[in-house]
Amino acid sequence: ESLSELEKEFRQSVDLYLQDCLELGKEPNKPFKGVFNVRIGEELHREATIIAGDRSLNAFVTEAIQEKIFREKPSLR
Repeated sequence: ESLSELEKEFRQSVDLYLQDCLELGKEPNKPFKGVFNVRIGEELHREATIIAGDRSLNAFVTEAIQEKIFREKPSLR
């Protein structure tokens, strides 16, 4: 098949999937982007920034989430 035919079939498949979701009343699966906003309050923001030290706040929060998931998800132990 040519690339254009493959792209056409892909688009048709996605359209069918979205139509099925609509008919079944289900939300379509969406890929995770790896970005989200969190409202944590001024005090927690300040404390996290202090504890993060030389690390970026993003790196600190990522590490904190990883540690929390590791503690709570038995299959990761």
